[in-house]
Amino acid sequence: MLLTATAPARRGIAVAMRVGLVVTVRVGGRSTRRVEVIATRVRPTPGGGRLIAVTLANRGERIESIGGASLAVTLERRGRIVGRFRFVRRQLLPHTRAVVAFRTRPTVHGPVVARIMIVRPDGRTTARTFRLRL
Repeated sequence: MLLTATAPARRGIAVAMRVGLVVTVRVGGRSTRRVEVIATRVRPTPGGGRLIAVTLANRGERIESIGGASLAVTLERRGRIVGRFRFVRRQLLPHTRAVVAFRTRPTVHGPVVARIMIVRPDGRTTARTFRLRL
């Protein structure tokens, strides 16, 4: 919702309200599906844990559903899994970005490898790894 206020020559303020809607249009033809992991960031949190933010980009032409079983993040140290995270399902519109954040336990610290897996609707998976220091 967008409110616009203008000051006329006389007393008072004129307020106009505009409403915006998102419209999804499906047209025939070939469309591309491409969700990519762009970056990760690590920040300390109060209480000793770390907040890891994963930035995703929808570079395709379709609305993609991310989260649930289609997005998984695993933290590994020396081949052992020290954390596994899943996210609430949400939609990512075409040509937009989203940041998905998760919090680690305070006991997990030091160098880890973050493996981010995206499962596409056709069943193929895309995985990307990042070396992080917690």
